[in-house]
Amino acid sequence: MLRRYLKIISRHVAGWSPAALAAADNLAQWRDEGARLHGTGRCDEAANIYGKYLALKPADFTVWLDRGDCLTDIGAFDRAIIAYEEAALLKPNDAGVYRRIGDMKKILGWPRTALEYYRRSFRLDPTSQYVLRQLSEPTERRSSRSPLDEPRFAGRPAVMLDISDLLQFLTYHRHVTGIQRVQMALLVEALDPTSEETAAAAEHMVFCWRHSEEQTLCAIARSDLRELLETFSSRLESRRPFHEVLKRIYGRWIEVRPRPGDVFVVVGAFWVSKNYGITLRLLKRNAVRIAVLIHDLIPFTHPQYVHPATREEVVKQFDGVMSVMDFVLTTTQFVAGQVRTTLQARLGRSVPMFLAPLAHTLPAKTGEVRDEPGGAFRARLPAEYVLCVGTLEARKNHLALLETWIALDRKHAGRIPALVLVGKWGWMVDGLRERLEATGYVNGRVIVFNALSDVEMEHAYRNCLFTVFPSFVEGWGLPVGESLASGKPCITSGVSSLPEVGGEFCRYIDPHDRSSLFEAIESTLLDRKGLAEWAAMIQRDFKARTWPEMAQIFMGRVIQASHQAE
Repeated sequence: MLRRYLKIISRHVAGWSPAALAAADNLAQWRDEGARLHGTGRCDEAANIYGKYLALKPADFTVWLDRGDCLTDIGAFDRAIIAYEEAALLKPNDAGVYRRIGDMKKILGWPRTALEYYRRSFRLDPTSQYVLRQLSEPTERRSSRSPLDEPRFAGRPAVMLDISDLLQFLTYHRHVTGIQRVQMALLVEALDPTSEETAAAAEHMVFCWRHSEEQTLCAIARSDLRELLETFSSRLESRRPFHEVLKRIYGRWIEVRPRPGDVFVVVGAFWVSKNYGITLRLLKRNAVRIAVLIHDLIPFTHPQYVHPATREEVVKQFDGVMSVMDFVLTTTQFVAGQVRTTLQARLGRSVPMFLAPLAHTLPAKTGEVRDEPGGAFRARLPAEYVLCVGTLEARKNHLALLETWIALDRKHAGRIPALVLVGKWGWMVDGLRERLEATGYVNGRVIVFNALSDVEMEHAYRNCLFTVFPSFVEGWGLPVGESLASGKPCITSGVSSLPEVGGEFCRYIDPHDRSSLFEAIESTLLDRKGLAEWAAMIQRDFKARTWPEMAQIFMGRVIQASHQAE
């Protein structure tokens, strides 16, 4: 039984191994500390403390409830349901736990399921006035009017942007990368356009989340979305304000009723939502045109670099989604070619393709309150360093870069700059971790930052000698563009999309040939005059595309494609 609960807790408590948990000897102290943190509003910390406690004492009904209440307060509603369901297993005749599950289901937009839990609670406690009110309310509190009934959409198609996966991502993460960063940048520009062209395109748009159980699209009020993004970006110590806005978005349930000729655009990770293909087929029955932004096809072309669970979900959903597409947007010609090949091979389809290249710059520092990073961060940065940005995972080829630094350190007797790695830890990195530890992080010459703010990232780029990005495969390669936009040279792989991003301004290596990487880095370090000239050429000639410009291109492509698909 303990093994089962350890497995449950491991999904929610980061950084606590079963061995570490087993070493704890004061459960009452953990329980009391959790109660104290909960009482002072530090609910995320309290939930973690309760999780540690429950891993060793999983039969404590009251603490399961308390953990669920903490998760509810921070907006982690699906995880709260898990805690409440564990409590229900311990006391199946407790009316309060079913009421709590009903509340979570209702907030998440599952009124019919919520009703069943409220009924179960009422059967156990018919005196509950709260539950009675829930049973007396209509099962579906949908808005009687679709946003597409507004005058601005009269006589012209609406463009619905599905950001369901972004909402899900923001619930659990404090920093955005990759696909989520692209979506955030698009939304920031669409909500507060910086050009007349973007403003005109944004007028066509409705932002929505997808209700997978009801197969319904729900609109997000622009004011709510703007507040959500600003609260997320503000880097507040407590995430409660953010989760309050998220709760309001899910609770309003403003149903979007698409019309023939409207356009539905999948801008994120479609594979994280179940039954996506069903939703799209229902839209197609109503003559809605479907578009998808494909960031990469790495799960198909390079499956060895993708977590098996992610690869399975992408492959499982791909055919259902792509079989109903009217047109596809890609960020690079490289990805467009892969999409054409894969579509033809798997589905025998050929659809119109439109290019919407990403930006080179860092995102606008929405909500940042500092112009310069804190002293603690600056103190960790050495006087001279080479920078590598990207999730620490096998695909990014960090192990080859580490071995290069070990060889450089040995050959030059430690007289080399430091290597600064910036990125969260991913998967398939045991070898990298072991090698770092075995070498003492190359005698202290390798420094790892797992998460930096935009202000800190800007500082890191601005003050490095140059950057390295030896990835095996990319759909775009954000760090390459960011390096160039910061006026810094970049040594990167000459494969996949990376030459499209870097053009003539980068130096390219073969990621499978470590000697190629070593020689490129060593020659650059030894030729400081040449490095300065290279940087000067970038600063003089490179024309960086900003995120507002990228958003304008993307919106324009969607409008253009929707007209051509008529």
